[in-house]
Amino acid sequence: MRFTYNMILIVALFLSGCNELADEVSAEGIPSPTPFQPQGSSESDPLYSAPAPTPLNLPTATSIPTEVVILPESLPAGVDVTSFPVSGALNPLTGLPPSDPSLLNRRPMAIKVANYPRYMRPQSGLTLADQVFEYYIEDGLTRFIAVFYGNDSEWVGPVRSGRYFDEHIQRMYQAYLVFKFADPRELNYFRASDFARFLVTPTNGLCPPFHFLAERIDTVEEYNNSYFDTVRWKDCV
Repeated sequence: MRFTYNMILIVALFLSGCNELADEVSAEGIPSPTPFQPQGSSESDPLYSAPAPTPLNLPTATSIPTEVVILPESLPAGVDVTSFPVSGALNPLTGLPPSDPSLLNRRPMAIKVANYPRYMRPQSGLTLADQVFEYYIEDGLTRFIAVFYGNDSEWVGPVRSGRYFDEHIQRMYQAYLVFKFADPRELNYFRASDFARFLVTPTNGLCPPFHFLAERIDTVEEYNNSYFDTVRWKDCV
């Protein structure tokens, strides 16, 4: 009897709970949440009170340029080479007429000229040379080789000692190599070479024509006061 009473009570409670749930739920179902809606403009909100940004001035596209046709220019009339008078004798080392055409019949002279110490400057005769070479010798010092062919100078120097490099200049021009002695090793090498007959060094006579500059006898060492005379050299060969 008691069991029956309990079952009736449970069923009654269950039915009363279903009725309350049905009353709360709408037939349309549970409504979806409302999306976020921004508020209207407000002077207190800087996001809405600030002025709108100024639009950027973007560059306009560059138009395609019009094709330009470049026509060849008219060339000047040809130059008549025969209209230029050219001397029959030109110095092959300079392309200029020599001071004396007969000088081109001689062998060139490659003369060693000092460039140090500084008190020996300015040197003599370099501006009259057809070509001048400068090269390193030792300790960062340099020396000149002046090649004379189409010009002459009574004073070329100061003449200094020879170096192994001088052989290249002598062979290029088949020249007389004029120098004032050399280290025994270099001098022996030169004298044993096939151009030994073209070596020109000082002697006790007038040939070769080495001489001293009087103004420097008392102020410059003797080995730095030796000059060569290319004019008188023609009387020695």
